[in-house]
Amino acid sequence: PVEYDTVNFIEKNKDELPKESTDLLLSSSHALLPVLGQLLRDPLSNHASSTLSSSSSTKPHRPRSLHRGTSSLMRESVGSQFCSQLRKLRDRIDETTPHYVRCLKPNDELVPDNFNPLIIADQLRCAGVLEAIRVSRVGFPQRYSHSDFIQRYRILAIREMERIGKHCRGWDLCEQLVKSLAAGVAHMIATTTADEKKQTNLQLESMTLSARQPYDPMAVGIQMGKTKVFLRRQAFDCLELLRNKKINDAAVILQKNSRRYLAVYVLELSKLAAVIIQSFVRQVNAKRYTQHIVSERSAVTVQCAWRQYKARLYLSSIVFATLWCQSHYRGAACRKMYAILFQERKARIIQSYTRRYVARKRYTATTDLTLKLQC
Repeated sequence: PVEYDTVNFIEKNKDELPKESTDLLLSSSHALLPVLGQLLRDPLSNHASSTLSSSSSTKPHRPRSLHRGTSSLMRESVGSQFCSQLRKLRDRIDETTPHYVRCLKPNDELVPDNFNPLIIADQLRCAGVLEAIRVSRVGFPQRYSHSDFIQRYRILAIREMERIGKHCRGWDLCEQLVKSLAAGVAHMIATTTADEKKQTNLQLESMTLSARQPYDPMAVGIQMGKTKVFLRRQAFDCLELLRNKKINDAAVILQKNSRRYLAVYVLELSKLAAVIIQSFVRQVNAKRYTQHIVSERSAVTVQCAWRQYKARLYLSSIVFATLWCQSHYRGAACRKMYAILFQERKARIIQSYTRRYVARKRYTATTDLTLKLQC
């Protein structure tokens, strides 16, 4: 193995001005530039003497290079630049979620649509990716902060969270959640084998996550830290399987309720539309029937009035003709009999009364008959 020594690392990697630049400043004719060159050269000579003295002495002491910041013109060393850049890189990585992309050659023939898994596996093995994955799986590959862990897995113990959430906060709440989940993970690990993986979904339906029996979270692969929760691969797979099953069941319930709501909504709309159409059709039929009745009644009224008018006109003509005929006939008869009646006044008076009576009776009978015909 290669061994590295950190003695005088900073002194060896200082990013200082070259000696030629200092000599150039000293040789300047301007009054200010030689002064600056002298200030830059003196810290260098002092630092060289301090380095020699520190290497010859047996008792280590703090080098004066740390005090060279007295000059505002001195630049930052390479080591401090490296430290500051590394610190900025770590801060940026902590603020983001990095994803590393590695390019792999799918085949040695350099042809498209030809994927050789052996070559890919060999490249991953040579690059150390498989070993890194194996080492990560041996330890705790999944790490969540307390708030993220509670936010992600609280659905697996929602009743316990509602019960203890009123009294616990922060770290205590996360610890109770870990203890509650440890029972379910332990039961799943104990009952799930290579031959029983197909029956896992059936066992999950009958399994509860309540911590009736205490389990050690570390024994099932869950470690509670000060700020994070660490999960081993098997515990993480069990929790994800339980979480996915819970989410799938909730999705089925949501789909069922949403589809039921949509079906009921469509049914109510159909019923309302049917009622509106029925009422409109009945309204149209009622209007048509009313118009038919009104038209029939109007026709009957018009017919009645017209027939009445015709009957009255006919009756008036008959009465007028009868009266005219009677008047002329009576006038002729009276004139004819005037001579006779003139001679026989009494007989004529009696005859006139008799004829008047007969005529009145006939007129009454005719009037009654006419009235009966009119009615």
